Amino acid sequence: MMAFASGSEAFVNVVSDAIMVIQSRKDKDFGSQDFVTLMYLSTGTGGIFGCIAGGLITEYWHPKWVFFWYSFFGLILAFTATKLTMESERDKVVDTDATSEIT
Repeated sequence: MMAFASGSEAFVNVVSDAIMVIQSRKDKDFGSQDFVTLMYLSTGTGGIFGCIAGGLITEYWHPKWVFFWYSFFGLILAFTATKLTMESERDKVVDTDATSEIT
């Protein structure tokens, strides 16, 4: 269970970082700052709700169910991440600050 939980957490981190990088290319000035803030806010909120749910589950059931559900939701995310398209990669980002001359 620990291996599945750790694997799903690693996959979630990689997918969220990849989505953040792809989307931040669209806004050169504030894109990465806004997405990092949103990512950490979502992670913190999910952590709070996860701790509450984990505490309630371990109060009434065996702790193995916490690891089961954590891994299960990670696998769902991993499956849906395979359905991401390359649409964002095809977006052309125009860099208005670039000059034709390299100094």
